[in-house]
Amino acid sequence: MAQIIVSSLQAAPAAFELHKPGFVASICDRDDVAPEAFGSLPAGRHLKLDPAASEIDIAPAVIEIAKAWAQTDENALIHCHRGVACSTASGPAAGSRRKRKQSR
Repeated sequence: MAQIIVSSLQAAPAAFELHKPGFVASICDRDDVAPEAFGSLPAGRHLKLDPAASEIDIAPAVIEIAKAWAQTDENALIHCHRGVACSTASGPAAGSRRKRKQSR
């Protein structure tokens, strides 16, 4: 069963190595550098979100990556630069999209 893994930016490389997610959502400031391991993800599977952006601006990208993830059995990693506050809030939204897809 696919899992949503939530971590801080600091713990993200270890979480990536341990859980081998097929999708990553990074909630980081523009000057934060994504872990090198994320470079191995295929195009379109690493979503970079600016926490200063409005929900209206980022919603389409979040929905698209959630739709793509729902089509797979792969894990998803969501991380935030300061801890898990933002990434924890994002997990249930992605998970609810997956549950709707599985129930069809």
